[in-house]
Amino acid sequence: MKHTLHVLMVEDNENDALLVKRELEKGGYSLIATVVQTAQDMRAALAEGTWELILSDYRMPQFNGIEALRIVKESGKDIPFIIISGVIGENVAVEAMKLGAHDYIIKGKLSRLVPAVEREMREAMLRKERALSDKAVYESERRYRQLIETAYEGILTVDECGVVTLANKRISDMLGFKAGEITGKRIEKSIPEHCKDRYSSAIGLCLKGYVQRFEAEMLRKNMESVPVSMGISPLLDDTDMVIGYLAVITDITQQRQMEREREQIRAELVQADKMAAIGQLVAGIAHELNNPLAVIVGNVQYMQKETSLPELKDIFCEVEQAAQRCKKLVADLLEFSRKKDMELRDCDCNDIVEHALYLASYQNDFSDIEVIRRFEKDLPLIKASRHHLEQVFLNIISNAVHAMGTRGKLTICTVFSSEDDFIEIQFTDTGKGMTSETLIRIFEPFFTTKAKGTGLGLLVSYNIIRQHSGTLQAYSKGHGEGSRFVVKLPVDKSQERGLSHG
Repeated sequence: MKHTLHVLMVEDNENDALLVKRELEKGGYSLIATVVQTAQDMRAALAEGTWELILSDYRMPQFNGIEALRIVKESGKDIPFIIISGVIGENVAVEAMKLGAHDYIIKGKLSRLVPAVEREMREAMLRKERALSDKAVYESERRYRQLIETAYEGILTVDECGVVTLANKRISDMLGFKAGEITGKRIEKSIPEHCKDRYSSAIGLCLKGYVQRFEAEMLRKNMESVPVSMGISPLLDDTDMVIGYLAVITDITQQRQMEREREQIRAELVQADKMAAIGQLVAGIAHELNNPLAVIVGNVQYMQKETSLPELKDIFCEVEQAAQRCKKLVADLLEFSRKKDMELRDCDCNDIVEHALYLASYQNDFSDIEVIRRFEKDLPLIKASRHHLEQVFLNIISNAVHAMGTRGKLTICTVFSSEDDFIEIQFTDTGKGMTSETLIRIFEPFFTTKAKGTGLGLLVSYNIIRQHSGTLQAYSKGHGEGSRFVVKLPVDKSQERGLSHG
């Protein structure tokens, strides 16, 4: 069966063209041929047809083989190009081959034509297959790189020596590097010291062929630490030997933050349940104590009036003072246990803090205490019970003064957070601070570090703030490091920002 061959012939001699056609037909080809004699016709034929072979005379009156070869190269088409001429010399033939001709045939030796055509057709097919293969590889690599670069997770490839060989945009952004800055660096430089043992253990198992997943931390370019979840799998060569590993890295900063928030909410719920149970208990005890204490105080006061003996008056006075302290404790217990509705009104937070400072100055010695006010101006108003908030702030201020003793610095800051619509009031002192054990128990009933404290002041304050839909938290780095109490209260969204005192 003859193979149909689409041939473009560049020839001005009809007899020579006929001889070439017959030679190819003798070789088993059925030709579909077009003959051109000028550059213009050559360009038109290349644009209109699909050619498998070009056979060109070397020299013609208006055209020549070298010019025809250049036109083919300009078109960008890969078509076997064979020069057939009776006048071509060896030097010219070599020059033509350098310019891209695939072969040259002397017209008097056309017996070489068919083998040359068969060879060049095979070579053209191989070139086409290689081009398709190269294109497929290029497309595969392009898609692979696109997937890598657009992935939500950070991706690294690392060789056996721990050197980064590939880093996508996500991991560069995550660690604060520019594109390409991570590649070539040792991965261990991005691992904090306290995570290196865990990381090395996982890498060791991975290089033995085991996929690993673990949580650790990585260092940003500015040496800040970022929590990450890391999955690593071995990279293999053509012989299935491990040559490194692929790391898929996810920033879990937000996840960790959400876990902390959930833990805080759980702790607050436990605290709320505990307070409710204790409230019921202390309410019953307080009511049972109130009546006997009233009898004791009344009778002692009567005895003081009736006796004329000084030593008895002193004894009765001490008894009354002790009974009055018990009454104060009972009053605090009842205040703690009551869940009465508060009368909430629009209030200026800065003004409440300022008045609490004024009241505290009468109850405490402020002579050597430096009070620094950092009040944000124009704070939004809050819906609050002014009296109860003054009680909270007064309690915190008095505790700070007591912790500092005769000398110290109390810094009070108010600031509005537009992100969550809360006003934050911070009370920071330079007092003796609190241990971690004290911090854990600071809001427990009857827990106190004062010699004459009842252990209910902060607990009552905690409940008051909670009734305002706010939070009260305590912080300290340890003994001798001072303390910081932070109150957060929601703003009244129905009001415009009020004018607060600076």
